[in-house]
Amino acid sequence: MEVIIPCAGASSRFPNMRPKYLLTDYAGRFMVQNAAEHYIDKHRVTIVILKEHDERYMARKKIEEAFGNKVDIVVLDKPTTGPADTVYQAIQRGRIDLSSPILIKDCDGFYKTEEKEGNVIYVASLSKHPRIRTAGAKSYTLTNDQGIINSVVEKKIVSDHFCVGGYQFETAKSFVNSFEQLSNKDNEIFVSNIVDFTISQGNLFFESEVENFIDVGTADDWFKFNNKPTYFCDIDGTIVKTKDFHDDPYEPIQKNVDALLKEQARGCKLVFVTARKKKYEEYTNKILTEMGFVNYVLVMETNHSRRVSVSYTH
Repeated sequence: MEVIIPCAGASSRFPNMRPKYLLTDYAGRFMVQNAAEHYIDKHRVTIVILKEHDERYMARKKIEEAFGNKVDIVVLDKPTTGPADTVYQAIQRGRIDLSSPILIKDCDGFYKTEEKEGNVIYVASLSKHPRIRTAGAKSYTLTNDQGIINSVVEKKIVSDHFCVGGYQFETAKSFVNSFEQLSNKDNEIFVSNIVDFTISQGNLFFESEVENFIDVGTADDWFKFNNKPTYFCDIDGTIVKTKDFHDDPYEPIQKNVDALLKEQARGCKLVFVTARKKKYEEYTNKILTEMGFVNYVLVMETNHSRRVSVSYTH
């Protein structure tokens, strides 16, 4: 399957920031990496960017450094009329196989699911995602009892299922044909318009529900997603009871351990700082892993005194 990620928009919901797809998350990944990672090595991925972004932010180089040769990059000379136009131009300029199915994947929403065959719109349940703050700005599907989509409604809550930014067409050629027939009109063409037109031509679209959808469509959503701080934590007296010898059997301070494990589970980074000597490093790692800590950083032989964290903000 061909996966096309259009990144040629104005990022208007991210004022005074670089293009949203180049924003770096808490783990040092670009937004577009989060959007694309599920498809890398499974499908051919094409990322579409603007020449302006490439010249000002070195977008192509950054994407190449992030993905290597695992993605194709299409650079457009000027802004398009919208995502549908961006995808159309990517198909014209890229290495897209017109006979292959295509998935149009937004960069500002993350989910993982098994891809279906045919014409599919990936959706999430509004009732299962009550914290979605831009519900009124999303697209919603209207379906029959068999899950066949009758239409897609923009920016109006008409059902419980909203589109999560994944629109799949049976072939790239079917998308191109529908776009070209609609492009004679002056109005901006949404991908949902392409879907509705394709349905009107007698083609069936089905919806497929995804779980654990993460919406980062606004700056506030992005900041919330990245609210995963790094914790600098002492060991003795904080997560284990202090002993005279550091290789003695340990006693966890369970309420503190549980609190840190909860933060670890949501993506926070843990740095354990201790005055223990280097000779206790192996045993210290052993007790940390036994308590369930993973991907942490261990700093040994600090001064046996207070810890001071120094940072600088502009």
